[in-house]
Amino acid sequence: MIELTAILRLTSALIGAHAVLISLQQFSSWRKFEESGILSWDVSKLFINSSVLAPVVVPILQGSRFKVVLAIQGLVGILVASTAIAGYVLWPLHVVLLLTYVGIFFRQPVGLTGDLDMAVIVLTGTVVAAAAPADSMLEQAGILFIAAQAMLAYLIAGITKAISADWQSGDAVLGGDRVRVVVRRGPLR
Repeated sequence: MIELTAILRLTSALIGAHAVLISLQQFSSWRKFEESGILSWDVSKLFINSSVLAPVVVPILQGSRFKVVLAIQGLVGILVASTAIAGYVLWPLHVVLLLTYVGIFFRQPVGLTGDLDMAVIVLTGTVVAAAAPADSMLEQAGILFIAAQAMLAYLIAGITKAISADWQSGDAVLGGDRVRVVVRRGPLR
């Protein structure tokens, strides 16, 4: 049987690697996130400005300052992955990483890939498991939370596809290709 600590280390290494890749991806497509880009945060900023967190969150997520958040995400991702490979899971690093993912969601809640959603779930479960005493019920709960959320996500997606006329006819697959063509060739490039 695989020990929980081995699962936790593997999960940490993978989520650290994911953070590095996401950070690099965001940097490489930075023009999309600028004020005039397709993923501008003008709408999200209106929502955030109405919250009590606005004085803290808006300056951090504003313009080029958000690049600092992405750089922190990449660097902490390297630390999380390398410490996990070395045999340690440091939950405070996971909390920092989780905050960078939440920052991405605050800045851009739509238009991103679903892997960021799952990363937040994985990081939340990993923080709980890593902060808990070894071999405790809380450590198990953190790992089970990740597993349950993953199964639930695939179950819902599978049921949706099974009952959807578009998926049964194949139109949903073709529709996805049409969207990419419009974005690449159309006014949204």
